[in-house]
Amino acid sequence: MASKAKFDTRVTRSTLQDGVYTFIREALMSGEFVPGTRLTAREIAERTGTSVMPVREAFRRLMSEGALEPLSTGATRVPVFSSERIAEIMDVRLIVEGFAARRAASRITDEQLRELVAANDQMVIAMRLRDPKIEARANEHFHFSIYRAAGSEELMRTIEHLWLKFGPPLLKVMEDGGDEGESRIRRTANHHAAIISALRQRDPEKAAAALQADLTDTSKFYAKLKRAKN
Repeated sequence: MASKAKFDTRVTRSTLQDGVYTFIREALMSGEFVPGTRLTAREIAERTGTSVMPVREAFRRLMSEGALEPLSTGATRVPVFSSERIAEIMDVRLIVEGFAARRAASRITDEQLRELVAANDQMVIAMRLRDPKIEARANEHFHFSIYRAAGSEELMRTIEHLWLKFGPPLLKVMEDGGDEGESRIRRTANHHAAIISALRQRDPEKAAAALQADLTDTSKFYAKLKRAKN
């Protein structure tokens, strides 16, 4: 569970709403809230140290983005998407995030490369410790280090919107899999190493291909898990 966030109650209402919105959004993108998770305004208010009003506003914003859905009970739920919908989202991710990797290859700085390597190192440690929540957050940090290096606010907004939808199912990929999960971990480490190598070489096509291979592998593994459970 994420540590309890704290917001200064002296700040404006709009700033409180933005802070709560960001908290929930980050939890969705990193997979902390898995599909089907029911969220209540009171629960999130307690975790963020705010009242329920800014939480309700944040819920409304996220529902308008398709990242949350209302229930007849008054609770709010993380959507459970069909395999077809997940595959559709991944198809778009391959195009958009591959393009971001191409841009990043010609723009990434040495400092950004160091940040990328540090995020990957953290992810490798989490994988060895079998800690899927830390792995998911480190994976998000790794990918968004690349996308920030692409230097496009419009591109970032599009990618964040996609991750709001795909982030929740991602944790299940990291939690499940048994013996096959071991193979998934090795493949992920290899994909990330290839991405880092391509970015160091400032090679746009190699960077895009390596990142798309990583996304495709994750998508196939998730689809296989879904078939095994059905």
